[in-house]
Amino acid sequence: MAVVSAHYRACDALGLSNLEMNSMSRGPGSHVRSAWFSNYIAAAEKAKDSPWTIVSQLDRTWYRGANGGACGIFRLGPKHARIEYVGCELFDIAYFRQSVRAVLLILVERFGTAPAVRILPQSERDQCNYQLQWA
Repeated sequence: MAVVSAHYRACDALGLSNLEMNSMSRGPGSHVRSAWFSNYIAAAEKAKDSPWTIVSQLDRTWYRGANGGACGIFRLGPKHARIEYVGCELFDIAYFRQSVRAVLLILVERFGTAPAVRILPQSERDQCNYQLQWA
């Protein structure tokens, strides 16, 4: 965790804008992120499903890839969700919060028009909540 934290803190120190970070999320590393979620994406595309196929399983990917913490998924409407991550010190780092937002946006935009992912205000240092919407 110390190495990962140092990495994200160094990235955060670059002072990149949200636009620059979003642009980077679609760069050379995007194929790695797509591979991570490839089973979910393939299942959703085969079923011609909405983002719910992927969104409803985000907790599974979190437990496989994270060291501690938890992820909760709340369906607020047919095309509206809230994702809550808790117990992860990386959410103290703005760059990490924006990186997770970018990945969520990439996942949601595969299945709907007008995708939006918004970071909600943090109530605790080691958590982050996101609001997802699509049409």
